[in-house]
Amino acid sequence: MNIAVFASHGGSDMQAIADGCKNNKINAKVAVVISNNGDSMALQRARNENIPALLPKFGGKGMYGMNVHTAVIEAKERKTGVTIHRVNAEYDSGEIVAQTTVPVLEGDTPEILAARVLECEHKFLVEVISDIAKGKIILG
Repeated sequence: MNIAVFASHGGSDMQAIADGCKNNKINAKVAVVISNNGDSMALQRARNENIPALLPKFGGKGMYGMNVHTAVIEAKERKTGVTIHRVNAEYDSGEIVAQTTVPVLEGDTPEILAARVLECEHKFLVEVISDIAKGKIILG
């Protein structure tokens, strides 16, 4: 099971949950940490645990296509993925609706990684839109 944690300050609760997952006390993993405070310790803790959300880390103006995949590889990330989010006035900053990860493998080029992400993206979009249509994901 994937767990999403919402935090705005210290993130000690998030850390306890992440530690519980790592120590097999919780049969799950913290997949995303969302904060209303870009400077929160919770987000730093998430980065330390290799859980910051895929957006906004590799989002924003100019971050699309090969630019994203090149940045991910240059940053030596171990994972990338697909984020489905609401659209608002600020580029790539809308509320995250769903997110999934794709591993970055040793020897990946931006092109190889892009193909793997695109394959995942096609499947994930269908799953998420299906879940929205079935009412499993509520867009309020």
